Amino acid sequence: MRIILFLSVMLFIFSGCQGRGYVVSPPQQNHQKIANKKTEVEKNQKEDIRDDFPTLKLKEKSIAQDESLFTHIPIVNKISSSLLPPIDKIPVLKDIKKLLPQGSNRAKSRLNKQNKRTFFQRRESFSGGKPINGLDIGMVRLGQSSHYTRLIFDSYQWEGYAQLPVKKVNDSGTYIFTYEPENNRIVGILDGYQAFSALVGDHSDLYEGNIMVKTIHIDEYLDKSGFKFTIELKQKAKINVYELHNPARIIIDLAPLKED
Repeated sequence: MRIILFLSVMLFIFSGCQGRGYVVSPPQQNHQKIANKKTEVEKNQKEDIRDDFPTLKLKEKSIAQDESLFTHIPIVNKISSSLLPPIDKIPVLKDIKKLLPQGSNRAKSRLNKQNKRTFFQRRESFSGGKPINGLDIGMVRLGQSSHYTRLIFDSYQWEGYAQLPVKKVNDSGTYIFTYEPENNRIVGILDGYQAFSALVGDHSDLYEGNIMVKTIHIDEYLDKSGFKFTIELKQKAKINVYELHNPARIIIDLAPLKED
């Protein structure tokens, strides 16, 4: 009888342990899921680090309900020079000089002065992008280091009229930028863009202190899915234009051009 009672107690204890072991299992699985999710988040964060520049998060809100919201979107988000990565090699334009004839030092001196007065650059054009629609330039960023200035145009998905852009896209629409050295300006044409939200309002004070960019303004353009705009420069420049993807960015690097 005692043996039967002892076996019953042991069986009860063993069954209880199994039950408790079964109950403990799901939390362990939950911890594993949390760990996997944390790893996935860290992976996404590492992918976002590819864009070394600070970004501006725009709140999704109807302008029709709050018109003052749009005036507070900076056209240019100034970038600290410490965050600017090394500049890519910018093509250096060769000076166009006349061959100096043999003669006196005085004659050569006059010719040298004349060459400096007639110094000029050729126009340059840069193009790229993909033929896609439904885009919006939601932000323009400006950074300056001791050697160059960088302009970044961030492409967003167009949210509709009177709506702020909130979602970045992977690819830019087609673009062409023409540098006009005789006018100290760059003329840009973007296609596939229904809006240029970053250029709403007056943000001229944000260009103060930059040695290259004077202002950016929209020009008349007949295409409803595109924009023509002008980047007015403070001085002649060596320029380079290229694009990056995921997220989409059109980048213009500007460096002062020495004429002597």
